[in-house]
Amino acid sequence: MRRLALLLTLLSSRCGSFDPVKKLEVANLYGNIHEYQYYYVDITVGTPMQRVSVILDTGSGLLAFPCAGCKHCGSHIDPLFDVSKSSSAKWVACGGKCRGACKQNQCSYSQSYLEGSSISGFWFEDFLYLGDSFQENPGVLARMGCHRNENNLFYTQKANGIFGIQGPQSLLHTIFKDTEHVDSSVFTVCLAREGGHFTVGGFNTSNHRKGYEVQYVKQLGDHYRVKLSKVEINGNVMEGFQTTMIDSGTTYTYFATKHYKPLRAGIEKACRNGSCGAKLSGTCWTGVNKPEDLKKFPKVKVTFQGGASIDWYAEEYLYKAHSGKWCYAFENDGNVGTTTLGASWMLYKDVIFDLANGRIGIVPSDCPSHTERPKHTPRNAPHPKIAAAESKKNKHKKEKESNSQAETTSAPAAATPDTTSSSSSTSSSSSSSAASSTSLRTSAAASPAPGSDSSGSASSSSSSSNSIELAAATAQKVPAAAEEDGAVGWVSPKLLGAVFLSGVAVAYLGLRMCKVSFRDGDNSGRNSTGQVVGSPLE
Repeated sequence: MRRLALLLTLLSSRCGSFDPVKKLEVANLYGNIHEYQYYYVDITVGTPMQRVSVILDTGSGLLAFPCAGCKHCGSHIDPLFDVSKSSSAKWVACGGKCRGACKQNQCSYSQSYLEGSSISGFWFEDFLYLGDSFQENPGVLARMGCHRNENNLFYTQKANGIFGIQGPQSLLHTIFKDTEHVDSSVFTVCLAREGGHFTVGGFNTSNHRKGYEVQYVKQLGDHYRVKLSKVEINGNVMEGFQTTMIDSGTTYTYFATKHYKPLRAGIEKACRNGSCGAKLSGTCWTGVNKPEDLKKFPKVKVTFQGGASIDWYAEEYLYKAHSGKWCYAFENDGNVGTTTLGASWMLYKDVIFDLANGRIGIVPSDCPSHTERPKHTPRNAPHPKIAAAESKKNKHKKEKESNSQAETTSAPAAATPDTTSSSSSTSSSSSSSAASSTSLRTSAAASPAPGSDSSGSASSSSSSSNSIELAAATAQKVPAAAEEDGAVGWVSPKLLGAVFLSGVAVAYLGLRMCKVSFRDGDNSGRNSTGQVVGSPLE
């Protein structure tokens, strides 16, 4: 029973992490609109793993962060990534696949933003894992930027770097190529007032609000652009929208003046004379003491070309500045032809980017909140590919030693061969070989949790789909345990069968627990992207 309880604990700890059955990689999002003014995700990089916080940005395609030794980098949430401490890191050399300028015999990059921020540094390659190590997502060999200089917002922001997920050269496409662990070219962003979820490989319907179905909008080009048809509030209809971009890296939502003014006027008209229980002061409303009070404010209906529409509520188009004060989370972008649906519009929606079919899905969702990051525990386990290679190497070494001993044993001799010694040697070799093959199977089939050992212990299990194997292994260990207690070293087939079925039942309960847990759960708001000089090649 103790073994079954341990197995149940292992399964429940996996909730909200990599799903090997549905082939979904999941990572927690942190941040908010009122304080951080962005949302960020953790990644772990290198061997051993180092945690790095990066802003999730659908408006750009660069993954980069400051590294140790940076000449001009700010103070951030996590320690600066130290390339010298990763045994699997490798600088990208000049020439070949390098598209950037060659500086100091290394491939460089640089990027500038319209509001004045800029970053520059050098490309390197290393193993990268989405989320922190506890989420057990499989790793991929990726190309990343290592800042040697960062200015303005990049220097002052709390998150270490930026994770751009737009375009064919972004890290997402490297993850999509890992078809063993990711099933499709789909990713999902679900933002709550505090934190959220980032899913790669599909989407989880357990967050979707009852009574709503996913509505799809055609994606225009490689960028996450759509065609906005109209915006309505209290019968007032705004039309004439041109290019509209969905951008998680832009804090607020931006409308052209001709759309901003009537939208704001519609809200203020509906709430005049205190009908919304609040008083307008500039661009903020006072007297709103709790989120439930926002239900008195009007909703805004946003409709896209093709008919898909979704409501935008006050808890989304207003953000809590401080106690009792809520301010507009949308701004006037002047006489421009573009509309930017930023993080404030994405709140409490599962925004599904279906790249394979060139469409973006939208559905109201109860996105999980995450306010505190778990303590990062560095793990020294190598990437599964490295572990598999080492295991294979050790296996060949053991087989070679075994064959050498067998040849020595079978050689003609006057004395009678010591069969006991030979048998012992062969048994030892077989045991080592079996251990190696077990490690290889675990690495290839389930991408073990970073930091798990290859000995086959319960802690090395990285997938609830391996629960049956764990139950069988537990049953096989029962005779040995009985012998240790002085009992007879034999267990009846009925008992073995009972343990096996118990393991299956626990695996099912563990999966059910995961499903339930999924249900629980100043930059002026502008991050205008520029052009990257020296973008990576896949």
